[in-house]
Formats: sequence, C-alpha cells, structure tokens
Amino acid sequence: MSLMKHVFVIDTLQQQLIALMCHTSSLSLSGQAFTHLIKHYHQENHKLVTHGVYQFVRHPGYSGFFIWAVGTQFMLCNPLSTVAFAIVVWRFFALRIPYEEFYLRQFFGSEYEDYARRVPSGIPFVK
Repeated sequence: MSLMKHVFVIDTLQQQLIALMCHTSSLSLSGQAFTHLIKHYHQENHKLVTHGVYQFVRHPGYSGFFIWAVGTQFMLCNPLSTVAFAIVVWRFFALRIPYEEFYLRQFFGSEYEDYARRVPSGIPFVK
C-alpha cells in the first residue's frame, strides 16, 4: 500500500471518529430529551442544551451522522455513491431541521431564537 493510500485511510478514519464523537456526545448531553421522534409538545424535563458540542452546532447528532454517512461512501472510493448519499442524507435533514425547529421555537421562544441566530445548524446550506 502506498504512502498516499495510508494517509487517505488514516485521514478518513479520523474524520469518521470525529463524526462518531460529535454524534454520541450530542446524545449524552441531551439526555432524556433525546428521541428519534420529533416532540410536538413540551415536556417538563426538556431543557435547551447550548453547552458542549451544542455551542458549535445546533444539531450535532445530525452533523455527526451526515459526516459519517458521506464519509463511509467516500472511504469506499465510489464517487457516484458518495454524491448520491450526500444528496439523500442532506435532503432528509434539510426537511427535518426546519420542522423540528418549529417546535423548538414554540417550546423555548426567544431563547431558541437567539441560540439559532448565533449557532449554525451543522448541516451545509441549512439555516
């Protein structure tokens, strides 16, 4: 295996580890508030988390998954699959984030508005 292939594999694996850490830290910080289903009502224990990885991106779980999903295809060296995965996963989050944030704005009001203004979503081209 050439040096460039070793560098490529190590670099891609590092990227995958960063994506995994971003995703898992978001799960641990959000605690009981985390669910795969979007909440349509505010629960008493649901607090707005803005520290840890959430101070850098509003949706670190989504960011981590996006990077991981596209990165796995990139690692397979299949450009068509990489582009297709990027489009499909991006579209999913581009539709989900505004829907989810509609409820977060209802739950947390101006606190969430300020947070959303300061911190990017974590998905390219999704405000």
